[in-house]
Amino acid sequence: MIEQQRIRKALLGLSVTAAILVSNGAVGPLPWAVAQSVPVEVKQGIENYNKGWLGKAIPSFEEASRKYPDNTLGHLWLARSYKKQGEFEKARLAFARLIELDPNNV
Repeated sequence: MIEQQRIRKALLGLSVTAAILVSNGAVGPLPWAVAQSVPVEVKQGIENYNKGWLGKAIPSFEEASRKYPDNTLGHLWLARSYKKQGEFEKARLAFARLIELDPNNV
């Protein structure tokens, strides 16, 4: 039950985080300062996600998650992509990893 509540909070947090990213212009072309600290795989994934190319975005985020296992942004976008693609169990696992890395990101 607690795990389900945490996942629900993560989904809500994702919506809030996405809204912040959109309002700050981080979705789409990334601001220069943000772009300097984001792995290239995540940047490529975000670009493909924004074009609606989930088939290209997901492998980029998966690679980023393997190469940079502590990078929360990669896990966040991976979870979003899985959710959008309808792969809810994979999305749940990616959100769970995000919560594990950053419990306050809910």
